[in-house]
Amino acid sequence: MTEIMEDNGKNTAIKSHPDKLLKQHLEEVALLSETYMPKEELKRVSYILGALHDFGKCTSYFQRYIRGERHVEHTHHALISAFLTYFTLKENNLDQYAVYGFLSVASHHTALHGVRRYEGIDILDMLTPSVSSNNWIDTLRKELNDINEQVKDLEKRTESYRFILDILNKRGIKLDFNKFFKWYNSGELLKSIGKDIYKASNNKDHNYTDLYLLYSALIDADKRSAGDFLKQIKRRYIPDDIVDKYVSQFRKEGHINKLRNELYSLVSNRLNELKDKKIFSLTAPTGLGKTLSVLNFAIKLRNELGGNRRIIYTLPFISIIEQNADVFDKVLSNIPDYKENKSVYLIEHHHTAPVEYKENGEEKPIDESLSLIESWNSEIIVTTFVQLMNSIIANKNIFLKKFHNIYGSIIILDEVQGIRASLWNTVEKALEELADKADCRIILMTATRPDLLSSKCTEIVNKQFSLDRINVVLKYQVDSLKFAEQIIDKIEDDKSYLIIVNTKKTARNLFKKIQKEIKNRNIFFLSSGIIPIERRKRIKQLKQLLNNNKKPILVSTQVVEAGVDLDFDVVIRDEAPLDSIVQAGGRCNRSGLKSYKGNVFVYQIVNTDKNYKEYKDSEKVYGKVLINASEETLRYLKRKKQSISITESSFYSAVEYYFSRIRERIKQDNSYDKLKSLDFDALDFTLFEEKGERVSVFVAIDKNADKFIEEYSNKLFNVTPIERKKIYEKKKYMLHMYSVEVYKKYVPEPVNKLYVVRHKDLYKYYDVETGFKEYN
Repeated sequence: MTEIMEDNGKNTAIKSHPDKLLKQHLEEVALLSETYMPKEELKRVSYILGALHDFGKCTSYFQRYIRGERHVEHTHHALISAFLTYFTLKENNLDQYAVYGFLSVASHHTALHGVRRYEGIDILDMLTPSVSSNNWIDTLRKELNDINEQVKDLEKRTESYRFILDILNKRGIKLDFNKFFKWYNSGELLKSIGKDIYKASNNKDHNYTDLYLLYSALIDADKRSAGDFLKQIKRRYIPDDIVDKYVSQFRKEGHINKLRNELYSLVSNRLNELKDKKIFSLTAPTGLGKTLSVLNFAIKLRNELGGNRRIIYTLPFISIIEQNADVFDKVLSNIPDYKENKSVYLIEHHHTAPVEYKENGEEKPIDESLSLIESWNSEIIVTTFVQLMNSIIANKNIFLKKFHNIYGSIIILDEVQGIRASLWNTVEKALEELADKADCRIILMTATRPDLLSSKCTEIVNKQFSLDRINVVLKYQVDSLKFAEQIIDKIEDDKSYLIIVNTKKTARNLFKKIQKEIKNRNIFFLSSGIIPIERRKRIKQLKQLLNNNKKPILVSTQVVEAGVDLDFDVVIRDEAPLDSIVQAGGRCNRSGLKSYKGNVFVYQIVNTDKNYKEYKDSEKVYGKVLINASEETLRYLKRKKQSISITESSFYSAVEYYFSRIRERIKQDNSYDKLKSLDFDALDFTLFEEKGERVSVFVAIDKNADKFIEEYSNKLFNVTPIERKKIYEKKKYMLHMYSVEVYKKYVPEPVNKLYVVRHKDLYKYYDVETGFKEYN
């Protein structure tokens, strides 16, 4: 047998993994990654990458290691495999992909490294870390020393891995091992790689989506072969009229419902006219049913364009994702085989979503489920901005392995104003690149669209919907103590109130004062310091009370703006960025059914620090640029209207003015330039700003939660990292429902790497009404 090699006097088949032959693994990865490619030429390239990515495992060094021998030298296999991949691509006239193939294979067990990491690879002896353009030169030098030994080893046994030639011959791909070794030993291979790397590092306009595509296909196929779950998921058809049938059940009378129906029809009717466009936007006020209108548009567009394009629906917050996924689940439930194949049609993907994948009535094992979910193997994916952006603007292995399923998809960004202003340039250019180079369709939707892709977008509906549900009333600056007194004086018995402030400390103090002064009312508190399961209970109670025309009072931080569907008579908001004020306003007279207009009062709350210096909560949370732009816009509206009261329609129209003030003042991120230069190691892309080190803390609020966390913790003792991950994936939904993100300085010391507040210590760390005892 050709896959037999001499190993310490024994004849042993060459293995890639403890239970798999290398021949089988390479062929599986080559065939599977090839199927992921949308272009014929890339199919050939991807096949070569799959067939050669583990060539370095043919050495006797690696074979001793894979059979359990420890402390074996020269076992690194990625770089020598990358050298052979580069050589083979050049030999088969695929020069333009040689560097892409080299980087993909060299990085297939790590993040995707950029070209600068390999600058000077041909002249390492002349470089030192201090003069090199990268700081890992010693590591690279050691790997090249390893390769020298590996080449000596491999040259002696070329017959033992001739099966690689058989795999390549199936696609007419030529490879001469002797020529490869000769080229390496002469130094010509390193010279050629060094020259091409240098050229690539000076090119500032790479088609990085092709590199992402090749890398994604390789690592996903590699993981699936290693896990022995190669069976492809059969693609499914979603009927054109599936949303129409769902919506028809809920046609209601009333002005707002009439507008919802009008928006839905306008969006649907524009499809034929717009089907050749690539970037769309839908801008409409909150509460008009944009979600179902766009889902209907996307499904019809998918069927019109053909090719089984996946629909990727992204949102900024997990709470909104869960709500929308529930709606989509109801929409799709009319498909005959949906119940048995729910995950094939719809998955919800974020760090707290359950790891469950169901096909043909059977739930997949957790390893396979995780792989399928993380790679977005579904017709509709509901996920976070974080997941999407890290999969198109970053270089981490775990995110990029789904890129081949993003390619050619229909991407919807809901609540797009949630993207940090400093990232607008990067995000819009990356989305434009997806549309131009990866055949994607992009749909932006919001009530307040920022200055994002403005010149590239085609507005699906040109009509401006004029609503008159609320007045926005501009109040004055007030310190937090007087603010509480004024609010208490204004509260009327026959109205419901939502009061949103910017910090947990201000919210907590306000809640306690209202609770003390106002009796016989349902008074609620919400913040991110409340564990999610308790937040859900309170929101459900609030909905029931409001639907029954009761008049509760809710004191909350911004957490209530994240897709919480509540409808109050009066909203009071500490100043915030304009789009946040709009979101708050969307919780006032939302359905427009009240006999009077709702009022949204905007204050400026001021606090005093320990040095008696005044500061605004708003600036502390959002920064001066956003708050100044918001204040300028409100002053502009006030002058224009000659009144402290602003109508809803004029408020929405001022958003363009607000975002233009921001664009000109905020320094823009330059991640896109690094992508185009293949400078991946220099990427420092973060969608949301981190403010201090925070950790997730499990709060055992009752004895059942206490029992759960004790049993979970006990299972983690003396387990491997892989087993630990499996245990976590099975339990992560429960962990999430009882956990909050807290600044590290406020939490107890971790036990077995877990931050936990046990039930017996609850009073020290957690208030059952106002949440974790943390102060910003």
